Amino acid sequence: MPGSSLTGRRYVVTGAGGGIGRATALALTLEGASVLCTDVVAEGLKETAEVLAAKAPDDTKVVCEALDSTDGEAAAEVVTRGARMLQGPFDGLANVAGVMLGKPLAETEMADVDQIFRVNVGAGLMMTRAVLPHLGRGGVVVNISSSSANQVTPGMGLYGSSKAALVYLTRALAQELAPRGIRVVAVAPGAVDTAMPRSLLPPGPESEQILAEAVRASQLIERIAQPEEIAESIRFLLSDGAAYITGSTLWVDGGAGAAH
Repeated sequence: MPGSSLTGRRYVVTGAGGGIGRATALALTLEGASVLCTDVVAEGLKETAEVLAAKAPDDTKVVCEALDSTDGEAAAEVVTRGARMLQGPFDGLANVAGVMLGKPLAETEMADVDQIFRVNVGAGLMMTRAVLPHLGRGGVVVNISSSSANQVTPGMGLYGSSKAALVYLTRALAQELAPRGIRVVAVAPGAVDTAMPRSLLPPGPESEQILAEAVRASQLIERIAQPEEIAESIRFLLSDGAAYITGSTLWVDGGAGAAH
């Protein structure tokens, strides 16, 4: 039966208020896992709770808490409380929370650097620190990078740099946590059908055409990915099927890396 390998397990998913994070939380619960969902946007998290309540099996448990993942102390409190409410230690963490910025590097301010690296790199590190006391041997940390870590796109230099840093951080954490029996891996999506890439587009009906043309020009698979497709890769890396994978990045980018 699909999902039997995750029955009774517990996971933390950040950025669960929508997009890839919500899809990941749903994918895990549909396979029998209980999930602590966090997001800085409380309203989106409320919608996620409603979706999971409607679709998740009755024997799974879901806890949703608003959290700024860059706040290490708050993260530790939320994770500790979540472990207590889910009645046991965690089996894995999906660091999905992230932010995007489209701006030429020559126009970038220090405040931009602080924000992008604080969230895209620092939040994952703070959440990993928070989860470690509740993560035993066999535990997994999945970081969400981006095809931008491997593909230079005009205006995306700072964002891509932060995601490239996350690829390195994944390798470093994998080495550091291997003696504890904990795997650390990353998923690097290409363009995904969420609000994030659309935030960079000009308003108006032509925005969808612009997005579609950009995807066709940059990938071998000439369509935008659905959040559920990325969530499936995350689910796999959190499962026993990926037990021999650590320190690696899975490029789920529609062939963007091969095209450039």
